[in-house]
Amino acid sequence: GTAFTAELAAGDFIVVTVGGIPYTLPVKAVNNNTSLTLVSVYTGPTQSGAAWSAVPRVALNMVTAALVAQSAEALRGLNYDKQNWQSIFSGTGNITVKLPDGSAWNGPAWNGITTELNKKANASDLGSAASKNTGLNSGDIMTVGSFGIGAKDGAYAFEVNDFGAVQVAMSGSGLRTYRNNGFLGDGDQSIAQYSPTIWVGTGDTWASLSLPYSPAGKIAVASGSESSGRMVVRLL
Repeated sequence: GTAFTAELAAGDFIVVTVGGIPYTLPVKAVNNNTSLTLVSVYTGPTQSGAAWSAVPRVALNMVTAALVAQSAEALRGLNYDKQNWQSIFSGTGNITVKLPDGSAWNGPAWNGITTELNKKANASDLGSAASKNTGLNSGDIMTVGSFGIGAKDGAYAFEVNDFGAVQVAMSGSGLRTYRNNGFLGDGDQSIAQYSPTIWVGTGDTWASLSLPYSPAGKIAVASGSESSGRMVVRLL
């Protein structure tokens, strides 16, 4: 039979379905096994023998507490989200963003990104140099050491014993430094062995200025053309 005193206490809820409609009613007091007092007056229809179930106050408190905790977490996340966007939009430099799991992430604000991007030159402002490659081919941009200019390691070095071979080796060069490690012979002083030499090529004519490294050597100026070979040698 009905046993209110065993299953209900003041503050609990009683759930009953009357006429197909469920009612959840707060209990003010349990009078006896078959009688109880509700917190508010029941206004629904009456029905005898209706099934009922008890919802303990502790269970309701747990539901309420969980709802409060989840609501607080959601609001906290919403506030973090607003603060994060405020920092992203209005911050400068690096900012700290709070993540849902409580961790933090450091990164640049949009103003900081814009500031850094503004420091970069547009490709259109660089002129044609922006699309050039470095190298030794015609139209390339020279780097330090190209053709032996600006760095000694870039000088062209070879070893031949005939000036005709020197001309062949330097054919096609414009302004360039070179060094012949070979000996042309006692009768040819146009290039001293191991001496730094400057080659100047213009069209089909050329000139060579050899600067001897030893005090006994002489400065030699040679010139000629690709078709006729060496035509002039002057020793200074």
